[in-house]
Amino acid sequence: MTADEIKDSLREAIEELNIAEHELNRPNDDIVAMSVCLSAKIAMNAMMRMYLLSNGSTHVQGKSLMDLQKKCAALDNDFASLDFSRVFCNSLEPHECDHKYCLDTRTVSGCLSVAGQLKTLVLKKLNLTEAALA
Repeated sequence: MTADEIKDSLREAIEELNIAEHELNRPNDDIVAMSVCLSAKIAMNAMMRMYLLSNGSTHVQGKSLMDLQKKCAALDNDFASLDFSRVFCNSLEPHECDHKYCLDTRTVSGCLSVAGQLKTLVLKKLNLTEAALA
């Protein structure tokens, strides 16, 4: 994967994260918590995969976000400091995820917070800024 393809994928991941943030900032009665959850998971998956690819990994698949986090942490211990326990439903397989966690705005807010921390870390580690991706 080329550097431009990695940047394009990171740009899309950040846009997905922005969608989740926008959804969570709607009036409480209008929030679709499942949408926040799904967008945050898509963004986290893509960001960690792009980090791994940009660091020479060839096998970047995982069954969960925690699997990907462990692979990232094997390359850089700063990834181990991210608290993925707030991402209750971290399976990348929709049929394996218990979506009851994705129905509470406090829970998905925590998930979105982890996604934001991951974005900051990945951009820092890849020496990129959001402006450079635009």
